[in-house]
Formats: sequence, C-alpha cells, structure tokens
Amino acid sequence: MADNRPTSTSGRPAPEVVEYDFRGGSEFDPGVVEDLEGLHKAFCRQLSRQLGHVLQVPVVVGHRSTDEVPYISYVRSLPSPTVLSVIGLNPTSARVVTDLPNHLGFAILDILLGGSGRPTEFRAFTDLEGSILGMALHQVTVALDAAIEPAAAVNSEILAIQAHPSISGLFEPVEPTIVLSFDVRVETIQPTEGILSVCYPRSALEQLFSSPPNDEVELTVQAPINPEVLD
Repeated sequence: MADNRPTSTSGRPAPEVVEYDFRGGSEFDPGVVEDLEGLHKAFCRQLSRQLGHVLQVPVVVGHRSTDEVPYISYVRSLPSPTVLSVIGLNPTSARVVTDLPNHLGFAILDILLGGSGRPTEFRAFTDLEGSILGMALHQVTVALDAAIEPAAAVNSEILAIQAHPSISGLFEPVEPTIVLSFDVRVETIQPTEGILSVCYPRSALEQLFSSPPNDEVELTVQAPINPEVLD
C-alpha cells in the first residue's frame, strides 16, 4: 500500500500532527458537573416560582451554561458594581457565591418598592437598598436548598451582600470552581433580562457530596440459632 502522508524535504514521511489540550483535564471527579447540572433543574423551577411570588410578576429562569474556572477568573469576570452575595450552606461550613447583574437587581428593587421595574442608572446600591434586595436574594437561598436537598440537607443563609466583587479572605484565588449561569427574565411591561451565576468552589462541593463513613454495626447472637434467622 502506498504511503500518502506528506513528505519532508529529506524525502521521509512528515510526522503526523496530533492536537493536544494544554489546559489539562477537569479538576473535579467524573460526573460532578453533570450531577450538579441535574440537581439545578429544581433550582430553576423553584426560583421562578419563589421570585415570581415575591415580585407578583412572572419570572422565567433557565440554565444557560456551566463552566470550570479558577475562583479569581470568576471574580474578574464580574462587572463592578454588581449585586454579589455570599451564601452559607448550614450546617456545613461550605460557602458559595452568587451574582446578579446590576441592571436586573435595580429592576427587582424598583418592583419591590412599588414601581414597574424600570431601568435605573448604573451605580452601586446603598445599604438600605441592599437590605431590600435581600428579600429577593433570600429566594435564591430557598431555591438552592431545594436543588441541593437530594444530595445534602442544607439551610442556606445570606452572609453578605456587596456591590463590588472581592477575592479577599473568602477562597484561594486559584481554587477550582464550577460556575452555573442562568438566564433570568422578569416579565414586566418593560421586561428585564440578565444572567444570574452561582459559583461553587471545590471545597464546598467536597463537603456537600462526600459520602459519610459507614458505621459498623456489631451483631451478637447466642447459639444455637436457626441459620435462616441469622441470614
């Protein structure tokens, strides 16, 4: 059979070119990303229902994408100002970060204050506005609890709400994370859309999805005993 490979100037067949991904493989165990996406189908349903009930307008939430990035890359991708919250997953010490775009946060704030959800200027929210936004962000924690429940029973709470992303003291900058992004549409007279993101660091996922150790149970019986009963 003739060799149809391209030849070099020396007449010998040129080496085959093989593509190689220098970014490396996943930092997470096989199946973790798929499992997390599957669990968050409940997150979409629950957040649509809960947030719609609070705002008294239809809200549509759908999964957009899932990405694996270092924590510092996630933080640097966020605009400033924004509506960022740190959420604790009690009773574990796990923490996750959620981000709501500034324009969507202010549209929600306007509805909570009796408005129509009109656009506002691009600025950081005040402390008072942050407290009111906490009413809407609380629905995110309820939806997270519903999503994670099949894997772990948690009672989420908002630990902080801030307008400017920061990496200080929360997680290591290079810690691997899984970021799930969701399209959120608030159906008012002038509908507002934005992307809500939920960032799970590897340390949080290890606590949530690690299997508890099996407790050994010692069974003591007195002979003689029917072997069928012992089985």
